[in-house]
Amino acid sequence: MVPLSIEHYAAIGKIAVQCGILERELDEYLRNLSPGAKSPDGLRRKLWKLREALASATPGHAASLQLERMLDKVLELVLQRNTVVHGVWEADSTTPLVRSESIAIGDVSVRARGAASVANNLRSARMLLLHLLAYHCPAAASGRERPKSDPQRLRAQLNLEP
Repeated sequence: MVPLSIEHYAAIGKIAVQCGILERELDEYLRNLSPGAKSPDGLRRKLWKLREALASATPGHAASLQLERMLDKVLELVLQRNTVVHGVWEADSTTPLVRSESIAIGDVSVRARGAASVANNLRSARMLLLHLLAYHCPAAASGRERPKSDPQRLRAQLNLEP
């Protein structure tokens, strides 16, 4: 185990903020699609519930595949978030000049330098999800303005095919 640096704590804080916003937005999308229904606890359960609600709202719709891939990407980022926030950081090398830190829980591994990008990717994923919902399922994004960010740039940043 290695002591956490200011950069680690900063990355963890940014990730926590983005996940808090994501959770609130998922609750909002779920309320829009299923008024009166109780939103489940936890990001994974909310993602699963949104996946079900979108499947009902857009049956056989060509956008279903895009939305599925987007939700898969969000889940991947949530797993990275869990790894960064809850894992134990280890030194990859004992040689001071090449020493770097990484963290892993199960199959999900994140290097210290990549931890800061998790927060940025979560923000981009939130924006792209809103773009997709506004276009393919406006009922879910009701009351939300489409982000000004470019969806193609967001897809590229998240390594998602168009």
